[in-house]
Amino acid sequence: MKRMKLILATVILSLTSFTSFTQEKTPEERAKHLTEKMTKSLLLSTDQQAKVLTLNTGIAQKNDAIRKNVNMNKEQKQEAIKGNMDARKSNLKMILNEEQFKKFEKIEEKRKEEFKKKHNEQKQQTPPPADAPKPDEL
Repeated sequence: MKRMKLILATVILSLTSFTSFTQEKTPEERAKHLTEKMTKSLLLSTDQQAKVLTLNTGIAQKNDAIRKNVNMNKEQKQEAIKGNMDARKSNLKMILNEEQFKKFEKIEEKRKEEFKKKHNEQKQQTPPPADAPKPDEL
């Protein structure tokens, strides 16, 4: 009986820890995490941290609403999110000093390159659909 309780407790603990990994973060949590990363990499002042957190939270909430909007197609969502990111960048230009903003742009460019690289790798690994015509059938 004691062994059964131990096994049951282990299973419950495993399941609860697994669900915490699969839960999506709220926009506020994502904004806070991003702001913390920016604080470390750009050496933000306390005043800048507060402004950047407010900005990141607003953008994260807007993007979350866009992603959940069932009335928009994929392209419309991407365009709206891109607009939000452009607005974020222009607002950051007013918050950050020139040196911080240049560093921010370099970090963003590196992030985009890594994303493209991963995307291309995934594209190459994904087999074509079963109903796609073969090259010799064209």
